[in-house]
Amino acid sequence: MKQVNWIEITRWSARLVSVLLLVLTLVIFFGEGLPAFAALTATEILMMLFFGLMAAGLVWAWWHPIAGGALTLLAFLFFAGVNLVSSGSLPGGWVFPLFPLNGALHLVYGFQLYCCRRFENQP
Repeated sequence: MKQVNWIEITRWSARLVSVLLLVLTLVIFFGEGLPAFAALTATEILMMLFFGLMAAGLVWAWWHPIAGGALTLLAFLFFAGVNLVSSGSLPGGWVFPLFPLNGALHLVYGFQLYCCRRFENQP
């Protein structure tokens, strides 16, 4: 009987969700067009910065899952914090919770990989 490789399942699940999130982000970004940066408030600029860092974390996680997952989670925490301070509520919608969940999934994969490699190198 073939054994299930949970590390590969975790890896490809994290990658699939990150690609879907990045494609959705690009579709919305190019569909709405570039904002007039001169008209943006400091809060909006900060939120765009942290959203960009979340997206960068998703890309980085393909090569360095622990670092990319951590960047995604930290950027989301700052993004949500700025949103909470400015509007009094957390980011709404179904898509925003997918960012930290995907970051956590990349972290799980990274730690699975780390533990597996460490176990293989023991005498």
